[in-house]
Amino acid sequence: MTISIEVYRGAGDRRGDDVVDSLIGSTACAIARGRAEMDTRAHQRSRVNLTLPFRSGLRPGQLLQVMDATGTWIGKLIAIHHQADNVKTITELTVDRPSL
Repeated sequence: MTISIEVYRGAGDRRGDDVVDSLIGSTACAIARGRAEMDTRAHQRSRVNLTLPFRSGLRPGQLLQVMDATGTWIGKLIAIHHQADNVKTITELTVDRPSL
């Protein structure tokens, strides 16, 4: 069984690569896989590492609003690392930022 779904986002002017996977057995599964592929490949992104005072409650996958020297932007939280010594505790974040 072959499932074919056309997906368009944004201006709809870029076609992605076809996904062929024998484990895709339903339309719902194909749609979920298509969304994941589009999220991963549709827009150019860059990784940004941020260091800040300790923050609890952060989870990978969250969207973050970041204000820095370049302005305000929204990125997806990819990784979290906490580091502590006798004086301070810091949080290091890896964030996927959309390229301009």
